[in-house]
Amino acid sequence: MEYTLGNFNKLPRIVISISPQRYDEKKLTTERCRDVVASSQVRVRGWYFPHINREGMTTGPRGVYVQDETEERGYHLEQWRMHTSGQFLFRMMPWEVPNNEVQDRMRSNARHWDSKTRVEDVPGFLSFIMLIYTIAEAYVFAARLAQAAEYDSALDLQIGLRGIRGWALGSNDFGVDLFGAYIAKNDVVLHDAEIALDILIADPLDAAVQATTSLFEQFGWISPDPAMMSNWQRQIFKGRR
Repeated sequence: MEYTLGNFNKLPRIVISISPQRYDEKKLTTERCRDVVASSQVRVRGWYFPHINREGMTTGPRGVYVQDETEERGYHLEQWRMHTSGQFLFRMMPWEVPNNEVQDRMRSNARHWDSKTRVEDVPGFLSFIMLIYTIAEAYVFAARLAQAAEYDSALDLQIGLRGIRGWALGSNDFGVDLFGAYIAKNDVVLHDAEIALDILIADPLDAAVQATTSLFEQFGWISPDPAMMSNWQRQIFKGRR
């Protein structure tokens, strides 16, 4: 499998949709679309969320959205659209998917699984820590976007993964273990939420914990510890947003 934008729909990918419930097709200009994304960008890791690639930025038909694409073959795929209605759509291939070294390490860390689950049958692993980070960044971005784009209604936020049937949650860190085989039975796992603006803006990381819990449970990880997820969030935010 080639890790290219042309194959995006065949690859494991994180998908996010942020939509104000009050629809206004002309809420933003295309120039304003660029500005609100740039001003809402979350910069707590080496690769910002979302990534802005000026060379990959285009305007959609009839100027209804601005689109940005990043393709680092065998390394990173990302695509987002900011619509003039205020809707933001995002998809990204998880970093660990094409990284053979990381995949091998997570597979090795899963050797303690019970004999009923064959590690060899798992097509790949998704780092549960990286998912905690990415979902936290997405919710902080959504809170910033709601303010920058001046949403005047609650928003619908959908976050999840596609193309992951049979993929398992894993750990790339020595000493950080998962005590069970958490494997996606479905090709799609999604969390849908309707969020009032004041709640999202006041504490996006708490909302992110709720979303992460929902997604992990769809892998069969029942009742993951909220404090554990909050602790990992603090590793990247450390008081910054």
